[in-house]
Amino acid sequence: MRLLLVCLFVFSSAAVTAPAPARAADVFRFRLPADPATLDWTRAATSFETYVLMNIMEGLVEIDKSLNAVHAA
Repeated sequence: MRLLLVCLFVFSSAAVTAPAPARAADVFRFRLPADPATLDWTRAATSFETYVLMNIMEGLVEIDKSLNAVHAA
């Protein structure tokens, strides 16, 4: 009987345990007045889409001296 109670307690507490919250340094949030219609760089037409895509692409690509997009170092 005790073993059953111990098992129930262990399994029930494991199911209720929430994941650790993200640290403030790991989360980046910003407010948009509307949702972007697409995240496709070639189809972005609104300022909302452009703003989101610029933040996603920053640090992933750079512009070289010939104005070509290249992988960031």
